Amino acid sequence: MAEDKNRSEEIRISRLKNGKPRRIQPVTRTKSSLSRSIPPTVTRKDSEFAKDRKRKRKNARERRAINLPQYNSEVRLPSVPKLNLNWSIFSGVLALTSFVSILFIWFSQISVISDINIIGLERMSAESLILNLDILGSSIFEFTPNDLEANFPDLFPEISEADITIELPATVNITVKERYPEILWSQSGVQAWIDEDGFSFPVHGDAEWVIQIEASGSPISGPNDIPTNPIKQEMVAAIKNLNEYLPADSALIYDPIYGLGWQDARGWLVYIGFEADDIDIRLEIYQEILQDLEETNIHPALINVAYTHTPYYRITP
Repeated sequence: MAEDKNRSEEIRISRLKNGKPRRIQPVTRTKSSLSRSIPPTVTRKDSEFAKDRKRKRKNARERRAINLPQYNSEVRLPSVPKLNLNWSIFSGVLALTSFVSILFIWFSQISVISDINIIGLERMSAESLILNLDILGSSIFEFTPNDLEANFPDLFPEISEADITIELPATVNITVKERYPEILWSQSGVQAWIDEDGFSFPVHGDAEWVIQIEASGSPISGPNDIPTNPIKQEMVAAIKNLNEYLPADSALIYDPIYGLGWQDARGWLVYIGFEADDIDIRLEIYQEILQDLEETNIHPALINVAYTHTPYYRITP
């Protein structure tokens, strides 16, 4: 050790004598050394450390605390697990539940029509209407109110308007407006009511206020010789007008050839034609003809004043 120390001392003294102290050369970095990229850090995704972090994150618990300023403290509530919902699974479960519920309601007795409420009937019975509808026992989901409303005039000519609604789970509400009968049309042993618009419909109940008319034919042929829909409104107006001038104990009649008239209580037929606009003039002509017949002691079978310029009478029918 002493020898090494002496050797070092000699070298140092020798350098001092030569006057050339050792310089420390600065380290210079080249551009290539500075631009050298740092090697990437490689991690393994499936490492135990990463799995443990995921497991901790998944099982993380949410902590809550309630501040109590008056006591300068807080109360920490028990931690609850933090749930991470998977929305795709939730949507699938919701869709499946809805589908099963619809199937259950569709095929269960809950959706079977068991109650029909009808409002607005006056003469027609609710039982007959429900029986002809034939919807009791069918599914409420197969029932279409709009289609039934459209077919209502064909099913029930006596109904002018119908409004149908559904009340879940299985109730049908029907609000109707019946036609008001103005005329009782009797023809070939069959009777029908006719409203002011000329629509004919079956007789239901009693209507003592209607005008009764006996017809040997209809203005427009229809099933069972009953007028089809509609009779002209002018015809309805003529019948109502003539009824106001009808003699006592006389019955209104209609003939497809001669038109409107009445059966006189004294045994003859009187026809005024198909219109009753100038009925005053026609009745005046009828009275003049009748007076002449009485003076000549003629008993007519028919008097026709449909044409005011050419009225006539017949002794034989």
